[in-house]
Amino acid sequence: MKTRNLFLLIFASFFTIYTLASAQDKPLIVEHVFLVDGKIAQKASIGNVTVELKFDRNMNTDIDPEIHYSLTDTAFDLTLPARGAWESDTLWQGDFTISSNLPSSGDGLYYFRINGAASAEDVEMDTVISETTLEICRPEVVFDKTEINLGRFVAGNATPVPLRISNPGCDSLIIESMTITEPFTLSNIIQNKAIHSASSIIINIGINTEARSFFEGTLTITIPQLRPSIYTLPVSGTSHGAKIKITPDTLNFGNIEIGGDSTQNLLIENIPAADPTLSDTLYIFSESSSDPNVFSIGNVKRSVAPGELINLSVTFQPNKVMNYIGYFIRLQNSDATRKDAKITVRGRGIDSDPPPKIPGLSINWTGTDSGYTNADSIRICWQKITDAGASGIAEIRWKIDTLAVAPDKV
Repeated sequence: MKTRNLFLLIFASFFTIYTLASAQDKPLIVEHVFLVDGKIAQKASIGNVTVELKFDRNMNTDIDPEIHYSLTDTAFDLTLPARGAWESDTLWQGDFTISSNLPSSGDGLYYFRINGAASAEDVEMDTVISETTLEICRPEVVFDKTEINLGRFVAGNATPVPLRISNPGCDSLIIESMTITEPFTLSNIIQNKAIHSASSIIINIGINTEARSFFEGTLTITIPQLRPSIYTLPVSGTSHGAKIKITPDTLNFGNIEIGGDSTQNLLIENIPAADPTLSDTLYIFSESSSDPNVFSIGNVKRSVAPGELINLSVTFQPNKVMNYIGYFIRLQNSDATRKDAKITVRGRGIDSDPPPKIPGLSINWTGTDSGYTNADSIRICWQKITDAGASGIAEIRWKIDTLAVAPDKV
């Protein structure tokens, strides 16, 4: 009986020693890290990531480890697509890319299960759940509209439509570029700037046109971080309105005597659109003159139907001897492309009457005529002496003085 018990004790001891020795012969991971741009990282976004596994002994470099990962530490149903190689007998390094599609299970804290590697003696490692985790955090993009419609607007007076671009992801979103088909316009745009996590921006889409028509275009936004990287939104709008045409654009009244007047007409037309449904009635809200005492405006018809022409009279009545330059008539109207229509008006006030005669004033030379003065000037008149109209006078000098001294003596 004692012999049998001794045999069992020896066998049990041998089995325990063998089991411990076998466990100690299995390779162990002594270091597991992730690298982003060559630096150890616990968090990664879209881009390339390196995984390093360091073992406690020489390994069979013909066998790569298998790495599975998951958002839980129980079900590892995703295989890490790391392309790797043994950098030494103990160090394995692999690279994988985080994209909009990978991992497919979303963002969060990922756990890793490693198995499959074997020692140089072909002893396979135990399957282990690594204590090293990696938080994967990617940007996202959300547009609050799938299309932008400016609706029906008056040509030259479109109201911009806002578009909100949001980033509900946990990493910054970089918009590389924004472009839009002409004549549509963008304002408040950002390029190569970050939209931070859980933030948004608003851009405004407008249009720059005087035409009356239906417009279609495309807003294109490029975000290289994401897949797809190019996002397009259709843009549309319809413009309508009145179109004023004034002929001529300048009224020149020429020389008009002080106390006299002259009247000319402007022709005002509401040009119809090619599509009659886009034409509106033209309304003239007010009229004004830069000097109503000199340039006055006749009665104005307030509404002009599409295709209709009306006359507007303007009267020039100068009150000074001068050139009237830099004056205009203004018509405020419903054509949003020309709300404040201006017409240049010009003329010259003249006075053909001689100045009043100064009693006792005379100018003496052969064939004396009376002299006249006005304010601080003297007017000298003489008769033509040839049929061709030449005066025969080469030079005239004068002075006003009480002394009887010739001008060339003063």
